[in-house]
Amino acid sequence: MALVGFAVFGTWLFFHNREHMDFFCQEDGFVEYSEAFLYLFAAAFFAYIGAQKGFRNLWYWGYTLLFFGVCGEEVSWGQRIFNFATPAAIGAVNLQGELTIHNIDGLHQHHHLYGLMVCSVICFVIPISERLLPALRSFYRRINMPVFPLWTWPLPALGFAFMIGPRLFGPNFFEFDEMGELFLAISFFGFGLSAYREARAKIDPELAPALTLQRAA
Repeated sequence: MALVGFAVFGTWLFFHNREHMDFFCQEDGFVEYSEAFLYLFAAAFFAYIGAQKGFRNLWYWGYTLLFFGVCGEEVSWGQRIFNFATPAAIGAVNLQGELTIHNIDGLHQHHHLYGLMVCSVICFVIPISERLLPALRSFYRRINMPVFPLWTWPLPALGFAFMIGPRLFGPNFFEFDEMGELFLAISFFGFGLSAYREARAKIDPELAPALTLQRAA
């Protein structure tokens, strides 16, 4: 309910107090830095697990690089923090003149579509197939693939709603995209935290009963 309330509040703010909504969603603003830190923490969780597993599991390091990459893209790799210039070759093809990949001309126009496709596979396709298809469940376990916790599905669902809904009825709005990206960032932080807790239960078996009870609750 808290998540739904936050989504409703964000929508209300957009239509009834646009100035404050723009303030929260501005470039290098509260929402954008919140997303960056959530992705950074998610990357740290997966990096910790990968290191504990002896650097042998490519899935954990893949998610580490993915989430660290999204974190860097959110803040233009610290370009405005450390005040360094964009290389001329990148600035010539980057629509915002920044050191980012998702703003490169040709990719920028469709980067939300590509992102939603990747997120839908991680957040829905893999966990639902893991839940419903025993053969795939065995396959995921055999290759030691961490699976997105399906119980957190409202988070990515709300993120998708903010990013897809406005596009179905008219022009998309930057603020709604930022709200959608924030919900996705929270969901991937939850993914990292869930994977960390499961890994800790295996590393420290004394934690396993408590974590099992928490999941059941």
